[in-house]
Amino acid sequence: MWSENHILPRFQRVLEKGRYAGPVPEADIVKAEETLSVRFPLSYRLFLRHFGAAWLRAPYEVAGLSPYRHTDPQPPLWVHVVDHTEIMRRAFRGQMPHAYVPISSDGGDYQFYLDTGKQDAIGESPVVVFGPGLDGVVVATSFVEFAEKAALGDPLHGMDASSFSP
Repeated sequence: MWSENHILPRFQRVLEKGRYAGPVPEADIVKAEETLSVRFPLSYRLFLRHFGAAWLRAPYEVAGLSPYRHTDPQPPLWVHVVDHTEIMRRAFRGQMPHAYVPISSDGGDYQFYLDTGKQDAIGESPVVVFGPGLDGVVVATSFVEFAEKAALGDPLHGMDASSFSP
């Protein structure tokens, strides 16, 4: 069974350089879930609770929660997951499943989403990608696995679009 003791050290290795926003209270995580009408997977909830939002290896930023919002006068340092999800839902009305929560991108053609509509027995959701030839393809079985892949360089490494179907 996965637990905080299993997942947290994995995030600490990925975020060893300290490029993260900082811890988020549980009440803020619950409010974000209520606002988006989703339940975040276990590893993403732990990420939010301990790190808030983060930069992994360029260009991979992980959307999260911080006190700064997209509506503030100055651009926020971190992508706010609630603001970004609401923006994406408006932009892709009817085309993006409501359960998808955008968490990162490659800075170009590919966007990564938590598929919160699918949770396994331990509370994990897959991360899917949308972009040329890879719409809806699972790139990681959990958020922590996605973060590890992104921190190593490229969560799409070795993927051949012709061998996948959404």
